[in-house]
Amino acid sequence: MKMEKITSDEKMAAAPRDLRDDLMEAQEHAARCMLVQREKQADEGLLMALSDALSRIRERRAREQVRLETVTSIKQLHEWYEYGKAILKHGDGLEAILRFRNELKWLKKFYRSLLEHIYKYLEKYFCIERHTDHNLQGELNRIMVETKDVKTLLDQHFVDANVLRPNVQDKDPVVSLVPFLYLELRHLIDLFHEWRVHVRFRNKLEEVEQRRWLVRRQEMQRRHVIDDISERIVAVTREMADRETRLRHNISGLERVKVVISQEKGIHDEIEVLELELDGLLWERTKLQKMAVDMKDELRNIPNKRDYKRDKIKNEQRKAVADFDKNQARINDKRRKLEEKYRVKDWYEKSEHNLVSITLEIADDRRRIAGLARLRETLERERDSARKRLQDLNASATNVELKLHSLHTDYLYAMRSVEQVRRIQWQVDGGVDSERGVRVRPNEVRVSDLKKRGEPWYDMTSHPRGRVIVINNDSHCTMYDDYRDVRHLTDVFEQLGFTVTLEENITAAELESQASRLAEEDTSGSALVVVVLSPGHGRRLHGSDKHGISHRDFMAQFQNVVGNNMKGKPTLFLFMDTPSGNDVTTTNDDDFYSRFYEPDWPTNDEDQDGGTEHDGTSKSDVFVASCPSYGYLSCKDFVQGTLAAQTFVKYLTHFAATEDFTTILQRIRRELHTRSSVKASAVCDGNCADAEDEENPQGSTTDNGLSYLCFPSKKLYFFPGV
Repeated sequence: MKMEKITSDEKMAAAPRDLRDDLMEAQEHAARCMLVQREKQADEGLLMALSDALSRIRERRAREQVRLETVTSIKQLHEWYEYGKAILKHGDGLEAILRFRNELKWLKKFYRSLLEHIYKYLEKYFCIERHTDHNLQGELNRIMVETKDVKTLLDQHFVDANVLRPNVQDKDPVVSLVPFLYLELRHLIDLFHEWRVHVRFRNKLEEVEQRRWLVRRQEMQRRHVIDDISERIVAVTREMADRETRLRHNISGLERVKVVISQEKGIHDEIEVLELELDGLLWERTKLQKMAVDMKDELRNIPNKRDYKRDKIKNEQRKAVADFDKNQARINDKRRKLEEKYRVKDWYEKSEHNLVSITLEIADDRRRIAGLARLRETLERERDSARKRLQDLNASATNVELKLHSLHTDYLYAMRSVEQVRRIQWQVDGGVDSERGVRVRPNEVRVSDLKKRGEPWYDMTSHPRGRVIVINNDSHCTMYDDYRDVRHLTDVFEQLGFTVTLEENITAAELESQASRLAEEDTSGSALVVVVLSPGHGRRLHGSDKHGISHRDFMAQFQNVVGNNMKGKPTLFLFMDTPSGNDVTTTNDDDFYSRFYEPDWPTNDEDQDGGTEHDGTSKSDVFVASCPSYGYLSCKDFVQGTLAAQTFVKYLTHFAATEDFTTILQRIRRELHTRSSVKASAVCDGNCADAEDEENPQGSTTDNGLSYLCFPSKKLYFFPGV
């Protein structure tokens, strides 16, 4: 029973070793899996880093290419400025300019295309560049200063030559070349500063975005670290539990071994007693064997006859044999006991060795458990620190989000400020820009204020507002090949909400028939506007065949549509005459009579020529404004267009949002009267025919303002954008 108990204890001691081996294999497998996963993450991070590096290299190459193209274009522009300056220096005043007229025209076209390329390159450059290039700004400022020097030199030539007065020289198409370039460069500098603001805020936004990305990345890394630490804490806790279980088993086995070893002394005594008994039994067996031999000899010597002595000897012999068998059985039993005791003795010796190993293992387990406890405490501290760092990162991410929102707000305010500055500059320059086009200010008129003042006004609420008919007979004149008047008028009326129809280069008969046909078409809307751009004088419109038709006959073609379809709605007639020759015949010069419109026309010559003090009053809903041209001053500016159309677009752009149409026409009349009161001496280098009226003798003072204004008593507000 003792041997079986010892064998079961060996199995119990061997069981924790197998469990420990399985646990070690599982930990090694988990470590290998974690290593493979970290290698995959490292490979993905390396690929992302390589992709970022490649994109930065591509951006750097594109930035360098755009920088090279921009600097090359600026250098080329500077060379052509030097060429233009040389043209002005090789001559005296106007003669040099007229001599190099074609070169200057071609030079202007080249400047314009080159500036467009610079705009394009700058746009590409600032879409890529992350920092402002101050060298590029210096180049632009230098070109602007040199252009201003060229403008000053050109003005000095005209002052020295004393050919034209200062208020006349800026109207010449050739003289306006350098101011045009100066304005273009000024807009380029403004755009450059706007881009600087955009780039500065974009760089800040990129830095904040990058910082937010780094914070998010650190946050994810901290989360991974916390997860790893938590997994390690769980593994350490499990290992500690296994170690403690194993320690308890070893301690119980140690106690059992100690109990067995305490019994070892009694086993040695039993072995000695058994050995002595075995020796006595062996001696008795020898004695019995000797006795048996003596009895056999004695029986052999006794004769074969029955006597009591023989029987006695046989009985003793049988008794000796029985004793011998018993002694032999006792010897065998003692030998078995002795062997068992020897085996127990061997187990005792092995138990002593097991005691030493178990004691060492217990000490090792205790040290390992203490180390694991310290490791768990360290990991818990690291986890607490990582969680605190994660909270700090979350707070930092919140601050970054707030800063990003603040930067977005600052950027929007900055861009809004830039747009306001550009809009104010735009309005100061006249509301018309060669690059930006025409822009009408949004409505500022309140219907409640009109109701409080008790003013009658027209209802302008339809979408579209109405129809605009633009008749342009100006392109056939050899002096003008510009379309800016038509484009500016079309832009301003489209922004006011009208639908624009354009008719160009038609004869006098077609002009009359076109008016009838256009009047019969769809006129649904809140208003009808008819704008005529045509060479003429004396309140007559000229066709492309150099025949004329009077304003009254032209307006009479709209009698039906105004009397029927446009009843109660405003109709606007705007006649803008441009200079033409005197070889124009009039097909119909009868007096005007119409049931739908009877303005109080000026009757004397003074009012007919001036037209600045007496205005007609329409008995219906018709507005009429006419701007005839006398002399040189109505020639088209090479950049802005005719003076009348330029002024009309300027004031309509500025004041359509705040004033009624009658007040705007009064402003236009005063502006034209101020700018065009000069002596009618035509100087156009032979290319501009004298457009002087026959009733206006040369040398007398005339007025190129609005010659007459006729309008109803109702107020016409355009309500732009409503």
